[in-house]
Amino acid sequence: QSAPVGRTPFVAPGPLSPPGPLTPHRAGYPQPEEPDMSFVDRLRHEWESGGGANPSRFVYLNIKPQLERDVFNPYHVQVVPHADCDPNRYLTMSAHGVTMFRNGEADFTSLDEWQREHKVFRGIVALPFFKKFRTWKTFHFWKRFIRRTTVAKYKQHLEDNLFFLNNELRHTLLHVRQLCLTIEKLPMYR
Repeated sequence: QSAPVGRTPFVAPGPLSPPGPLTPHRAGYPQPEEPDMSFVDRLRHEWESGGGANPSRFVYLNIKPQLERDVFNPYHVQVVPHADCDPNRYLTMSAHGVTMFRNGEADFTSLDEWQREHKVFRGIVALPFFKKFRTWKTFHFWKRFIRRTTVAKYKQHLEDNLFFLNNELRHTLLHVRQLCLTIEKLPMYR
């Protein structure tokens, strides 16, 4: 059971703390379709109201698994305990920013920049070109497949039924055509 994004987050005072009493999976909130970034504001408010931003307070985040038909959204994250972090790719979020760990390498982004990039990402994905791209791509390849199979079918039909493409009859047809042209040049047909 994964913790939904946008609900009461699991906030740990340190990296190995057990989950508190109001973890999202205990609260039973439904999974939202679009990631809700208001939880970032709630985390920021909670951290800052506790006597200023404490650099040792952070949460672990995993990128939610998405269906193959869905557009990949790196901002669709869920709060998880340390034990459930994907060791190859996970994030930590503090009052200062988001750090992405990928294959042992860390990349830090400030929280304001991360939220701005999320807004830009949503704007780009909402463009009609990107919204319709998967449908267009599927249609394009289907149309190309139909065209190729149709051409191959008629090509085979011509090879089977057109005498001129038959190796055995081609030489005979050319010879008959040459004889007809020779006869046509004779004076009695002018």
